[in-house]
Amino acid sequence: MLRHIKPATARLPVAARRVWSEASALDVEHERLRGFVPGASVHEVPASGGGRRFSLISTAAPGVELVGLTLAPSNAMRGLVTHESVPLSAALRVVSHVLAAAGGATPTARAALPGLCASVAGRGAESLVYEFGDDVGGAVLAVALGRPRPGHSVLGQGTFRAAAPAWAVS
Repeated sequence: MLRHIKPATARLPVAARRVWSEASALDVEHERLRGFVPGASVHEVPASGGGRRFSLISTAAPGVELVGLTLAPSNAMRGLVTHESVPLSAALRVVSHVLAAAGGATPTARAALPGLCASVAGRGAESLVYEFGDDVGGAVLAVALGRPRPGHSVLGQGTFRAAAPAWAVS
């Protein structure tokens, strides 16, 4: 005897089916936008304050900024954004374009690294001391936790100076 089996979504309440459908539609839209990245090109427009805005835009979706970055008159790159469907690696094309368009000057950039301190603190004191030694490892942990080293009353310049070799990027 054959029985008709309904799709799994048919057994869901109406509200749950609507959420599932909206999530599926969003996944399809994100996949569609990701597909536009290889054929997209970088466009430059004036930005407020005399800077320049560089945007990765596809002709298939001209109203959607896939990646954007502003170059200030001081040659500081700021405001890097990527559309939620686009991988961060797509930003490299825009950054490369900005570097080429800088006219011989070297642009600078600063970025927030949310989660970095929590990740470093999660490694534990033993791991940090093993990798950097007692003084630097203890200072790194103090900076990551945002509290003074044992025996110190404040998280001050000495701690930041001691931790600098571990935090520096070259």
